[in-house]
Amino acid sequence: MDMRESAMNATTLEALLVRLEGLVLKDHDLLNELDQKLGEVLARFAYQERRFEDHERRLRDLEFAKWKITGMAAALSAVVPLVVNYLLKRLG
Repeated sequence: MDMRESAMNATTLEALLVRLEGLVLKDHDLLNELDQKLGEVLARFAYQERRFEDHERRLRDLEFAKWKITGMAAALSAVVPLVVNYLLKRLG
């Protein structure tokens, strides 16, 4: 190999290294962008999970209140006729 071929190979090698560096930087940028987007997705998922847990808690509270009101209605349906009967006897 003569000096000229050696210089040409070195230039070709340098060009390849510059191109490779550009590709690596591009991949690095893409990976950073992907990392940011993944972070956003995870943050949104955590937010939605908290909202879901909050809705679950609210639903449990509402279901408990519903049964409480149902129990009160049942108790009132037993007491109201007795009160009405009593009042009718006192008035009549």
